[in-house]
Amino acid sequence: MWLDTMLTEELNLNLEIVGSPLKSALRMFVSFLIGGLLPILPFFVFSGLDALFVAIGISVSTSFGVGVIKSKMANTSKIIGGLEMAGLGTGVALIGYGIGSELSNLGVIPI
Repeated sequence: MWLDTMLTEELNLNLEIVGSPLKSALRMFVSFLIGGLLPILPFFVFSGLDALFVAIGISVSTSFGVGVIKSKMANTSKIIGGLEMAGLGTGVALIGYGIGSELSNLGVIPI
């Protein structure tokens, strides 16, 4: 009861509008599929560093676009939202690359 009141009063969420779990799952699947394919596609067209730079550009641009959409839904600054998401995505990618590189240097994973 308390949680329902908090969700409706403080967060302005309507508990009567509950979507289909199957539709939500399908949306998540398609989102992850597209999000995972976009950075890989340049490697089918280009090779070497060209493919890497195009993939980085696509990833940062897509992250920026997602941030703009998120900000539009939250009624906040679109530029700041886009920059936040692009920065976060770039930071996470750099951390992942650094961890993978160090694990490779230690011989934990062969690359």
